[in-house]
Amino acid sequence: MKKLFLIFAAFFVLASSFFNIYARDDNRDERVVVLEEGKTIDDDYFAAGDMVEINGTINGDVYLAGGQVIINGIINGDLIAAGGSVNIMGDVGQDVRVAGGQIIVSGQINGSLTALGGEVVLVDTATIGKSLVLASGNARVNSQVNGSLRAIAGNLTLGNRVGGKAEIYVGELRLSSGANVENDLTYWSEKDAVISSDSTISGALNRNEPVVSIDTDPKSIGRKMGSFFASIALGMKVAWFVSTLVVGILFLRFLPRFAQKTVSIIMKSTTRSFVIGFIALFLAPILFILLLISLLGIPLAFFIIGAYMLAIFLSVIPVSLWLGSTVLGKTNLDKRDFWDLAVGLVIYAIAIVLPFIGGFVQMIALSFGLGSLLMTIRETYSRFSEKKLV
Repeated sequence: MKKLFLIFAAFFVLASSFFNIYARDDNRDERVVVLEEGKTIDDDYFAAGDMVEINGTINGDVYLAGGQVIINGIINGDLIAAGGSVNIMGDVGQDVRVAGGQIIVSGQINGSLTALGGEVVLVDTATIGKSLVLASGNARVNSQVNGSLRAIAGNLTLGNRVGGKAEIYVGELRLSSGANVENDLTYWSEKDAVISSDSTISGALNRNEPVVSIDTDPKSIGRKMGSFFASIALGMKVAWFVSTLVVGILFLRFLPRFAQKTVSIIMKSTTRSFVIGFIALFLAPILFILLLISLLGIPLAFFIIGAYMLAIFLSVIPVSLWLGSTVLGKTNLDKRDFWDLAVGLVIYAIAIVLPFIGGFVQMIALSFGLGSLLMTIRETYSRFSEKKLV
């Protein structure tokens, strides 16, 4: 109970600090956070800014967000990071979860690596101690991977050892000189892989067409049950999609300025919205548990969890609007329409069901959406307070 309370207190203080820091005007000076070389922190570490650089040693888990994130030091726990660019040159003792426009890894990761980025590059000096999961437009895996490899990429080049199985959904796969898959390599692509004569595959090489098939063999009761529950799941997903689209349309119709503001915050205050949303995403359930345990706080606990679930549902709307307007090439923040919402929601719905990384994508998207909602609500309340309307 004491440990749970301390975790809650840490989240509360962190949330308050970040909210106050990032509630300032968008025209603030660039914020740089640096952990100096030679400094050691024997605790978990949280940091966010336009640039975040870790040169010291952290004996705990690390959570970073910034326009540019650089790891030169030593992290003896897990690392979770998001940024425009993320460069991991130091050592990480446990698992790494990272998202960014460009991700470069040249250091040592003793645990597993999950990476989501426009470009993911693992250079030959890097080592992944366990498994590698990645999703990227372009990926180059020249590091050693001691465990399995699972990837979704437009283009992927493999140029080093993979100790376990490799399963890859890819537009174009290339095995360059030095590639060594010590187990089976299975890939889904419309094109045959380009395999160098100097590369080796110890197991079976299997190429599959990138299509989704559903087994409906009536002779198997297990398969029947699987098909039945798959149908239910599909129906729930369709219902979620339609309901979210309808609510989004109502949002645009009756609260157009509010909707515009949420998207504007994601575009102009990307780091802020992500950090605040990420904290809120985990803070509310912890607060719910604490109030539930206290007995006297049970009514408030259910109110908080209800508001939390509503906020999670609504947070998809600003993310979808932003995705849609980005894909459609719109730059006018004052105009958000049905097509922005529809296109963005389709992209989001596809992304969250991708194999291996769908849950990670959903967490990142919900953090942005929830953060933008909270920031917009706060700004709206502040304006009403100034006019003495509340």
